[in-house]
Amino acid sequence: MSTDQLTIPAGITADEWMFDVIRPFIKGRTLEIGSGNDVIISSFLKNNLPIHLSDTDWEGCEVLIQKYEGNSLVRSIHKVDLHRSDFFSAYSDRIGIFETVFKLNSSKQIPIDERAIANANLLLKQGGHLIVLLPAYTAVYTGMEEDPKAIKRHNRQFVRSLLGQSFEVQQTQYCNLPGTGLSVIVIASKR
Repeated sequence: MSTDQLTIPAGITADEWMFDVIRPFIKGRTLEIGSGNDVIISSFLKNNLPIHLSDTDWEGCEVLIQKYEGNSLVRSIHKVDLHRSDFFSAYSDRIGIFETVFKLNSSKQIPIDERAIANANLLLKQGGHLIVLLPAYTAVYTGMEEDPKAIKRHNRQFVRSLLGQSFEVQQTQYCNLPGTGLSVIVIASKR
């Protein structure tokens, strides 16, 4: 697992930087979770990459439909709530059809927890990639240690616990994004 810490280079937006970080791991049918924030959609469109968008409610989906109607790169817009306890039955038509599922916005509406990870896992094909932006937890917020190596070690333990046995972490990328504080982009493949 790579854990390089980079700052966002001058002259590039945070969205463009995040896209550059995840681009090598984007493959096949790709779904963004929580697309209403327009975090990274423009980078997909500029790079001629097809994408499926989603929101947790129909009103958000309608906004996305109005904004991207007629854009051939936006393949479909889905209503997806990763926190549904009946996820498998509610979204049976989407089980195992995506090769990449990502959530890079820091919206509190769709927090990443064990249930969200388990449900995202259902959307992925075997070997597919899950990409999420998480706060850099543990040492940073608990005051345990301030050494960057210790922060990475404690955070790595948290990430592995959150992902469980279903995923293998491919890369982590620490960053200090505007409005989110110290965060980590986690890229994992479904076992």
